[in-house]
Parts: sequence; structure tokens; C-alpha cells
Amino acid sequence: MPASSCPIQPVAKTIAEHLDLIPSDVATQVRYGGGILVPLEEDSEKLDRLGRSLAAQEVWTRIVPSSFLGQGERPYRITHLETREETLWARLPNKRELDFRREEIQGIRIHAVEKEFTEVSPENDEFDNQRLIDATLEVGGTTFSERGLALLKSCQEEEKPLPELWITLYLTPPLRPLRWERSGFDYSILGEQKMDHSLDNFLLLVEKLLAEFPEMINRESGDALLSELTCEPILISKPEEVPNFDRWIRAWLSSEKELGQGSSEEEDISSSPSDGEEED
Repeated sequence: MPASSCPIQPVAKTIAEHLDLIPSDVATQVRYGGGILVPLEEDSEKLDRLGRSLAAQEVWTRIVPSSFLGQGERPYRITHLETREETLWARLPNKRELDFRREEIQGIRIHAVEKEFTEVSPENDEFDNQRLIDATLEVGGTTFSERGLALLKSCQEEEKPLPELWITLYLTPPLRPLRWERSGFDYSILGEQKMDHSLDNFLLLVEKLLAEFPEMINRESGDALLSELTCEPILISKPEEVPNFDRWIRAWLSSEKELGQGSSEEEDISSSPSDGEEED
């Protein structure tokens, strides 16, 4: 939903009108994820009409068992990633290694989290936006690519520091997602493409993943970052958005795999993910 072209309030209003719910309550669910619970005995024609109304607003829905929205295991926090011919290899901070089949990669999410600016030492290669830009200009623009510099300048125009940038790869449930933050990742996966700064490498990696796994859902979050070169489309406003979105996309993926094998006492209307915490 965060990456949908449709504003939150019209979507919430549509759902509230069709299901006789309070619009403000629905808006919270729509904005921060979690789905809308409805009784099994709810009129199927009413739900069909709701689905058609939302589709007209470029929001796709699916009815899934509410059990799909349970609290799953937290994502693995990884520091290394390697794509191989048939597998995907990852390493955790504790050096544990993981291997997955490439076809297990089902979805992706790129999100940004605002942070308080804290200056750190130059050797860590992390400065505020203006110092980063000044350093780039002084050496003829060789520190950053034009794309990386454009992203920094967009943050400067908004008078905000560069936020934390995160990538999450969602695997076929019940496999746990993989998640990492821009500045804490080893970009050797890029090979000769690897650049001087993690910001450029982050953008290159997003581009690489989108190209190598074209069937992933929620590609819009990566496409938005690369095309607009601003963090606004992927910026989250509340911490609960991250785990809620994890539950939401897991429900969507679980329904692909398991829907029709049973039901619970309640069903959930989940908008299709269009666009977390972790464990070492």
C-alpha cells in the first residue's frame, strides 16, 4: 500500500463504506498494514464489490485465512549475500551461513528510516549530506556517481539527513526473510561494479536484485527509489510499519502456496503488497 499510486484516505473510505467500519480505524490498518478481519459469514457479493472498487484504485485484494497473519519469526539480519547459478547464499554477523534455492525468493521491499544525525569519524565514511556533497565536488565528482549525488541532494533539499536504507528479501513461507542495512553490508556481490561508497553500492544492488529476480512481488519499492532518486516514496513514518508489512506480505505469499487447504473462523481481506525487527 505505501507504494500504491492511490492515497490512503480514499482507500480507507472505500473499505469503511463497504464493510460498515469506522474510516479512521480502517485508515490505520491500511497505512500500517495488518489486513482487515471480516467474519466468514460476510456476504460474498459485498466482498466482491469491495474488491472491484479497490481494483479501480489500483489496490488488489485477496481473502486469506487470518492464521496467515500470525507473528512469524523475525527476519535474518545478514551482512553478505551471493547469488549463484541455482542458489542464494547469505552470511549472518555471527558467521553462520545460509543457502536457499533461487526460486525461494518471492518478494522484496526497500524502505527508509529517518535517524537523528550523529557525526562519526571520516574513516567510517559516514558524513552529513552537505559534507558528503562538498567532498564529492572537491574531487571532481569521483566519490559518488551522479545517481548517488542526486539522492543526497534530494535529502538536502528536504533538510533531512540521509536515512537508513534497508533491503528485505521475502522467501517462500515459512522460510524467514533476509534483511540488511546499507552501511552494514559487504558489497562484494557486485564484483567489478563495486564503487567507493555504500550509497552507490546500495543502489547498484537494488538494481541487480530487480534484474535477477524479475518475478518478485513489491518491486515498486525498488523501482521508485531508482527512478525518483528520493527517499520519500519508501520512507516509513512509524516503527510498527515494518513488522506489520512483514506479516502482510507473508500472508500474501502464504495464500499463494496454501489457500484452499483449509480456513479459520475469520477471513482477512489483505491488500496486495505494492511496495522490519531482525535476528542475527
